[in-house]
Amino acid sequence: MTNVLNPFHPTPESEARTRKRSLFSNPLFWLLLICTEIVFLQYPMYRFMGPIIALLLGYLYFIKRETIFVTVFIILANTDLKAVLISSVSFQQLLFAFIAVDLVLQVKLSTMIKSFLCASLALVMLLQLFLVGFMDMPSVFYTFLFAFALVLQFCQYRDRKEEMIEKLTFAIMIIVGLIALHTCITGGVTFQDEENMSIIRRGTLGVGVGDANFSCLLLCTGVASAFNCRSVNRILCWIFAGLMISAMLVTLSTTGFIALIVVLLLSVFTNVKLEKKLRNAILVVLFILLLVQIYLLLPPEYRIKNLDAYIARMESKYLALVNDDYSTLTTGRSSNAEIYLGYIHRQSPLRILFGGNTLIPPSLHCGASHNTYIDFLLRFGYVGAAILLFFVVRSFFRTLAGDKNSRYRKVSLCLKVLYLFFAFTLSIYNHATFAMMFFVFWIL
Repeated sequence: MTNVLNPFHPTPESEARTRKRSLFSNPLFWLLLICTEIVFLQYPMYRFMGPIIALLLGYLYFIKRETIFVTVFIILANTDLKAVLISSVSFQQLLFAFIAVDLVLQVKLSTMIKSFLCASLALVMLLQLFLVGFMDMPSVFYTFLFAFALVLQFCQYRDRKEEMIEKLTFAIMIIVGLIALHTCITGGVTFQDEENMSIIRRGTLGVGVGDANFSCLLLCTGVASAFNCRSVNRILCWIFAGLMISAMLVTLSTTGFIALIVVLLLSVFTNVKLEKKLRNAILVVLFILLLVQIYLLLPPEYRIKNLDAYIARMESKYLALVNDDYSTLTTGRSSNAEIYLGYIHRQSPLRILFGGNTLIPPSLHCGASHNTYIDFLLRFGYVGAAILLFFVVRSFFRTLAGDKNSRYRKVSLCLKVLYLFFAFTLSIYNHATFAMMFFVFWIL
């Protein structure tokens, strides 16, 4: 597409594509990806690769000004990049150093203050988690750093949202793709004791503990980004999406499967004209059912163990739905929600309205709530939760009111729905996922 007034002057879209092509054509960028995957696959190699990765990230951040890419790269890779130097400097500390230097040399004071004020809501929530013993102070600091870093990037691109969303989807697709590649090669990270489980569920890197559902949240975020990334070849985007969907098989997560269907349907509904939306949505569902039926007809020796276990788990969930066994259907989450809501309503009126309850009351004997909304009620009460809900609803309406043909609107809406769904099934307090949830709900 050329500029009508000046055909020799590139449009912002073509400029964004040129930047991304130059990044892909940069051998140092490929060296970064190779070194990162080596660390993922052989973590002792971080002693040699850590300094190289740090130098390459510094080059991209300060020389190429790919600040969004570097920020998202460090946040989503999380602690799995290990250390810059032997157990002395982490990549979280490196991100802090990058931001500090950037604030001195590049960022306007007004932008810095605005970013800090926007991220202060995240700090309030994190301090609540610290007060109830859910987080230690270093975790609070680094999680706030992640949230502040994302908000800072948004504020710097506030007048260039289309460019910002292209950079964001590109960065998420690349780093989640590397994590998915590790999962496909190694079979994933074991989260629970294999000896005590009839079905082994695994997770991915990037979510701290390898939890299957948190892994699906990360992978679905990557799939949504790959479907909506327009700055690279579509074939490459589909390859990355395929890697992420393949990696999801090791999780055996019903929640992840439903979330993936939601992402697929949202991609259909936001990328085509109105008269084609319903038809394409039906085609997506029928295509998935057809693939499952073809797979089930294959001889046992050609079938995939993880996929068989996934299908068996989905069948058990379907039977639970037919038999109205909602506790089994939700893996105990509906029972937990009922117990926690009963506990909240037995508190004093002051605690019901303004919270102050611990997140895991010892008297309940049922573990965590696995529900971010119930956690909000426990800590902030109905008044505080209503205020937080107001910001979320306001963010949704702001997105819906945007330009329907805008790439920013499509990606923002898709990520908001995705995190809204997962917040019903997870207590989202992991460093990277909390920062992403805050950014998606209150800023994007």
